[in-house]
Amino acid sequence: MISDLTCKKLTAAGLVFDGPGRVVTIFAHTALAGSFQLRDGGAAGDILIDISLPNNSTTAIPLGGNGVRFDTNIYLSATNIDAITVCWG
Repeated sequence: MISDLTCKKLTAAGLVFDGPGRVVTIFAHTALAGSFQLRDGGAAGDILIDISLPNNSTTAIPLGGNGVRFDTNIYLSATNIDAITVCWG
């Protein structure tokens, strides 16, 4: 279990955290159908999380156990996502 969490809200693609970490929860909102990916290693890095959302969606996505490990950094790629908050430890 991860006890020390940091969260960051983004409204466009970009670097979530420049270092290793474990993503444990994601909150996302979209007015239109959209999708997002969390990548390890920047904009061209490996996709570790890939989620699609329907129209007018506000979603909490808890990742079980110890979350998903990112070895290099955590980078968000997004299409039609109004806001996303990523929490990691």
